[in-house]
Amino acid sequence: MLTIVSKKTERKKGFFQAYYRDKDHAVQILLHRCLSGIVLDRHKHRSLQFGYNFFGDYDFFIGNDLVHIADGDSYLINSLIEHEAYASTEYYSIDIKFHGSMGYDKVINPTLSEKNPLKLNCDKGEIRIRKTRSDTSIDKGSYLIVSHDQEVKIDQNIFTLNPMEIYLARKRLNIKRISPHDKNEFLIITIG
Repeated sequence: MLTIVSKKTERKKGFFQAYYRDKDHAVQILLHRCLSGIVLDRHKHRSLQFGYNFFGDYDFFIGNDLVHIADGDSYLINSLIEHEAYASTEYYSIDIKFHGSMGYDKVINPTLSEKNPLKLNCDKGEIRIRKTRSDTSIDKGSYLIVSHDQEVKIDQNIFTLNPMEIYLARKRLNIKRISPHDKNEFLIITIG
């Protein structure tokens, strides 16, 4: 049904990470919970990086530009662009790292919704990212991330899904939300 595939680590004091690598497509999914005041040091990598912030605030330096990231903000940065972050508050976010190409150094707040999934071209296929706050379906082989603890009904069974976990759908599923909180989000990632 839904299997937790992520591993967890504390990268540095106050910076917690859950991660999973889809080896077939060379895509890495990283969840971050970062406490207020933590600095993620300046670095760069060979992959492109998409990020979405579920909640909280941080200042994000991309190259020489400062971008303030708040609830619901997203970004896409090219490979080899230096970046660093300073947590203004505690925040919870996702990064997806992949190999591909884009014509810009960065794109701030690319459209991300249920009706208009974000499509990212990677060297080994396409990554589709869909965000929803309502009941939804998820295809076999897709990944599910939640913003907050959420009680859901799947095939007449009730489950609690937790943030900082990456779930893999082992078959096509219909997910009915039980938790009434309006800010609860599902992020569904399909790679292929």
